[in-house]
Amino acid sequence: MCSINSLYLVWGLRKSHHLYSLRGAKAMGRKQTGFTLVEIAIVLVIIGLLLGGILKGQEMITQAKIKNVVADFSGISAAYYG
Repeated sequence: MCSINSLYLVWGLRKSHHLYSLRGAKAMGRKQTGFTLVEIAIVLVIIGLLLGGILKGQEMITQAKIKNVVADFSGISAAYYG
């Protein structure tokens, strides 16, 4: 069986002043707050792609409606002349 200390080592935890804390920025005395510029840039790119796709989809729907109206008008003209 594993001891509790070896489990904490496997999970990346260490004992400091009777508390177990994560290794990394907090262990070095530096607190991580907010988002990095890369994270914000990625989120903005994803939002831009989603909005672009939605707008392009709406444009395609509008174009399809216009084509249906033109096709109906052509059919009515052909029926009238026939």
